[in-house]
Amino acid sequence: MIETIREQYSALSLEEVYGAVAFYLANKDEVDQYLRQQEQRWDEFRRKAEQNPNPVVERLRALQAADLADKR
Repeated sequence: MIETIREQYSALSLEEVYGAVAFYLANKDEVDQYLRQQEQRWDEFRRKAEQNPNPVVERLRALQAADLADKR
């Protein structure tokens, strides 16, 4: 497993991968809580973005929808 992670993230050394896994195992509750909080923040950010869409994004979506309609 460690070697697979190392292969997927070639910028990390084997020691860094072992260190990250060791840190996670030693602090599992805190890391899991942090990840849940980050997921909640991203969910809130997505909700706000959906309520107030960026005009550029809206224009791009309209162009994409028109392009798809033309291809049908």
